[in-house]
Amino acid sequence: MSLEILAKRHWTTSDKLKATEDRGRHWKRPAGGYMDDLSALRKSIVLCSQCTYKFNPRQHRYRKETDFPQVTGRCDGCKAHDARCTLYVAEELYSQVRMTRDDVRAMARRGMTFLNG
Repeated sequence: MSLEILAKRHWTTSDKLKATEDRGRHWKRPAGGYMDDLSALRKSIVLCSQCTYKFNPRQHRYRKETDFPQVTGRCDGCKAHDARCTLYVAEELYSQVRMTRDDVRAMARRGMTFLNG
């Protein structure tokens, strides 16, 4: 019979944040297949300026985030950390996550006001 000892670990804030971060694609896996898997799971996709031409958002039913033209993150294509990435969100999730112009117009017709900040 084996004996296992579990030792407590003191987690720092950076350790907790690192644990919640997705590891991304494996280094042996092609980028196109990984992005296809992300689009099939309807996950958000972050791409750098050199990888945006590799992804067709209309073909995969995605929308480019226009309110935030640049996001900081790790590219899902080349795994490079960049401050000027583009965010793509699935069309069916976009209206749940973001307020579209049609939603704002409908609220204005009903007499509701939209407060910024």
